[in-house]
Amino acid sequence: MLSLIDRVAQNSRTANLPEHTALYREIPRRLEAPLHHSEILPRKMLSVVLVEDAQSSNRALTCFAAFEVLLRGLQPQFREFHLSAMGMGGSETLDERLAQLSANRHVLLAQPALHGNFWDWGEMLSIGDLFMSSIKAHYELQPSGMSLLSLPGAQLDEIARRMKLRHLGQSSSLEAARIALDRAQLFWLGYVHHRTKRRICDSLFAAYQAWSAIKRARPLPF
Repeated sequence: MLSLIDRVAQNSRTANLPEHTALYREIPRRLEAPLHHSEILPRKMLSVVLVEDAQSSNRALTCFAAFEVLLRGLQPQFREFHLSAMGMGGSETLDERLAQLSANRHVLLAQPALHGNFWDWGEMLSIGDLFMSSIKAHYELQPSGMSLLSLPGAQLDEIARRMKLRHLGQSSSLEAARIALDRAQLFWLGYVHHRTKRRICDSLFAAYQAWSAIKRARPLPF
């Protein structure tokens, strides 16, 4: 089976790469045009943020956060997951859980645009390759699709302030793990902002804000 990087290399010979800062890639489709506003969103999405084990000589997950969104019309249902290799009993179990959550979901992997040009693809392909290698042992649990998205930092900052989400300050793997769940939610919101028209975007943002307010109002478990 070809790696994600090999497949993109093959596709790039027959497609023009996008020039905008919002870069979009769907698998198994070929490289597409830049994101445009659309009324259509995947009905089952999973926004994933991966955190690598910085101490390992091989690429391995130490933690991941996932934000699941199931759409029925414009009535979304939200679920969140924040799991670590330590809490799951090892990286292999963590990889299996990632594969289970991703099965039959359109997976979104995103990051802030570092360069605002073609070179943002390097980091995005690296993240995509880490995801693929993490779930490949569970071949039968396949996502329905994948988007790799690089979003302008200023837009993410604005959305993060509006939705009270953290996404800055990743000086260590531990800090990246702490804010991974906020980033998974933020990247889905950024995807919606780029992918939908204003009416749809406002409706989904309002639904997210209502869900988030209810979640914050819940008493803390002891």
